[in-house]
Amino acid sequence: MRKTANRLSTRTHYLEVSVFQMARQPSREAEIEKKIADFGGLIDRPTAKLLVEYEAGDVAEEKIQKIRDRLEKMLNSQDEGVVLEVEAERGYSRKDGGRGSFVGIKIGLSDGREGRVVLWDKQIEDADLEKAKPGERLVLLNCTFNEGRYGLTINTGRSGSLRLQNGTLLYPIRK
Repeated sequence: MRKTANRLSTRTHYLEVSVFQMARQPSREAEIEKKIADFGGLIDRPTAKLLVEYEAGDVAEEKIQKIRDRLEKMLNSQDEGVVLEVEAERGYSRKDGGRGSFVGIKIGLSDGREGRVVLWDKQIEDADLEKAKPGERLVLLNCTFNEGRYGLTINTGRSGSLRLQNGTLLYPIRK
């Protein structure tokens, strides 16, 4: 009985402390809503919350640096490489039970590394892969680079594109 009473007392104490801490922190809901409105609804709630916290000085420097590093990798990046191989389209099973497909383009980057550009499902339809021949120079615009289990993987994401050095657009082609 005594242990139970002590545990309840301790839990009650922690609950009181957390309620007290929450009461001391001002609600930023109005600021978050204002920030979303300032951006014309173009940012989501977590982004607006992060901006409000940043402006109030409540964001840890490590988190700020992590965001800067990711943005630096993604925005306005350009790299070049040589097409080594265009792999055949392969299929896979999705978690929802459906079927999907992907194509890999092995490239040698200008810094000496080898990587693989991966195009998934609809991206394959929006690409003109017949023009990508081994030996062609490929320009990667706004692509993300991830070192993972299978080596360096390069993704185009929503804003990336692939061009041959002569200017021919491989992905996304405009129909």
